[in-house]
Amino acid sequence: MKIKNVFKWLLTSIQICLIIITGVIYYLSNKKMGLKRSLMFRNINWNNQNFDRYMTFSLIIILSIFIILTIINFMKKQELKWSLTFSVISIMCIIFAIVVKSEVILSYYVLLICMNICLIIEIIKLNFKK
Repeated sequence: MKIKNVFKWLLTSIQICLIIITGVIYYLSNKKMGLKRSLMFRNINWNNQNFDRYMTFSLIIILSIFIILTIINFMKKQELKWSLTFSVISIMCIIFAIVVKSEVILSYYVLLICMNICLIIEIIKLNFKK
């Protein structure tokens, strides 16, 4: 029981660090020219490789996993609100990935990668909640 709590706190702290790092990169991408040029170069490379499609598909897969977990939790009469909350967050991330493009936000791919990692961590935390 104690190891689960430590593991959940560790995963939560990793999520918080990812969100802070993403916020800092987003803020500095508007202020610092060196980071702006680096992100523009990476965006051009990732646009040529259709990286946004892969990230959108991975977000859709994560959403489908959340929906499956929600159905399983509903059948077992466990906490349904957490699964529904994460499903809504996942849907919002998919909408962000589809609507916003890398030309609008320079740190677009960094945001997508961090969203994917945070949602995968949430799936792991949901499985340890049982």
